[in-house]
Amino acid sequence: MTSKTYIKKMCFMVPLTIAMLTLTACSYVGYLELRGDVVNIRLIHYDNPNVGFARDTLGFAIGPGRYKDFDESLVEVLEYLDEGQFESFLAAAYGQSFFEHVAGRPDSANGLIVLVQYESGEFDIISHSFTAQFAADGSFEAYVAAWWDIHNVIHRYFETDITWFMGRTPTTASDFSRLMRTEGLDVTDYSEDVSDIPGIRRKIRAYFPYHHAEAGNFIEFTEFWGHVRSMEAFEAQRAEILYAIGSNHTTQEEQIADYRLIQVHSRGNVYRAERASDVMVTALSVSAEYSEWIEGIFNRLFTERAITRD
Repeated sequence: MTSKTYIKKMCFMVPLTIAMLTLTACSYVGYLELRGDVVNIRLIHYDNPNVGFARDTLGFAIGPGRYKDFDESLVEVLEYLDEGQFESFLAAAYGQSFFEHVAGRPDSANGLIVLVQYESGEFDIISHSFTAQFAADGSFEAYVAAWWDIHNVIHRYFETDITWFMGRTPTTASDFSRLMRTEGLDVTDYSEDVSDIPGIRRKIRAYFPYHHAEAGNFIEFTEFWGHVRSMEAFEAQRAEILYAIGSNHTTQEEQIADYRLIQVHSRGNVYRAERASDVMVTALSVSAEYSEWIEGIFNRLFTERAITRD
């Protein structure tokens, strides 16, 4: 093999290898398999607001712990599934392929979960963002995938009314721009300017007009390429807000399903960030005199949706 041929071959193989490693690190296809005789199936609420990330945006592991063990103290049992429905539920939930983009995958479940317990004491948890296998003592064993349609399965097999478990549906870029113009703000679309930034799909800013400069600077709409990237961006924004304002503040935080909110009042100003699905909207350092107006704007940008039975 000549040196030129070798160089050409390497120029082809290196990018191919990198691409394959990236795809392997960033995406995952999995399915649940039964590991023994099932003794009970429970619908639970797992109250764990401190969810972090086991993998970063490139799909590489973060930290030594990676995934958190299951903490029984965070569990509220909502309902036991009737044993007569075990076979039907397991047929619907196991052996079914489903996939998720796992770059930045969470390190723990949070919220509504179906817990399937085996005679051995081992158990599986199935949730909208984190599905995994655990040992009898609650120690983490294996990550499987995420199941975004689990709420429909819950509706089908459980009697518990989960309408309280509400999320919010974010506005579109067009609706955001239309609403901001209606409110008298000057809208600028920066989507083309950020097109080379990984993870960002759309970015739009609505600036307060100069004669209302005392109100604030701008409200920003960002749409990401995927739910996980928006989660990471929200956490970064939250950390940046709290770092910038220091200790003199009051904070309101909320997490329901895939919806997150942080609102901070500090030194006469309000900072607000909300996200749902792959959209985040922020309003930073707005005069507290406009806090009710800001809240109303965000309520229109993120409309409530209750989970209802068919």
